[in-house]
Amino acid sequence: MIALKILLGSLILIILWRLTRRSDLRHSCRIPVQVMCLNQCKLTHMADLGRQGCKIDVITIGEPGMHVELTFCGISVPAEIIWRNSQFAGLEFERRLSVQMLKNALAFEDHATLHKRI
Repeated sequence: MIALKILLGSLILIILWRLTRRSDLRHSCRIPVQVMCLNQCKLTHMADLGRQGCKIDVITIGEPGMHVELTFCGISVPAEIIWRNSQFAGLEFERRLSVQMLKNALAFEDHATLHKRI
């Protein structure tokens, strides 16, 4: 009986951990972003954006663990490259974006997309 309780408790902890691992809602987008790393500057695009981080189209600078400075939509934010594959890189911001900063960036993306379609 004790073993069953331990197993059930462990299962609940694993489920809760997976649910809270990334509680940040991500928004698909196509926002231009400037990435500054090791005195190099590259332009790319965000594929998604949330308050805690973003996913960008892969660039030729930076590896997981490196710190970069992102500039987009009038916002500059330090971030760390968390993962990278052949297409994308995932970055975590050092400080969460405010709700208003996130809304402004997403509104910028919507506005730019609207002008492309017209």
